Amino acid sequence: MPVIDESGDWDFNAEVEVFWRERFACQLEDALMRMPTPFDEETKWFNLGMAHAAWIVRYGRDDLGWGK
Repeated sequence: MPVIDESGDWDFNAEVEVFWRERFACQLEDALMRMPTPFDEETKWFNLGMAHAAWIVRYGRDDLGWGK
């Protein structure tokens, strides 16, 4: 469970966070690669959304902003 330190910021263990963000992003991307070619517009946009979610997981910092 995340803990807030004296500055009011999250106390993250950066190495653990980077490991799990990278691993989950890879799992999302692997799942997309195993899906058949989109056969309709809705599936195509869903897949694009999943790719964007993988990017957010890999590079985002939740409510802390976007920089690492």
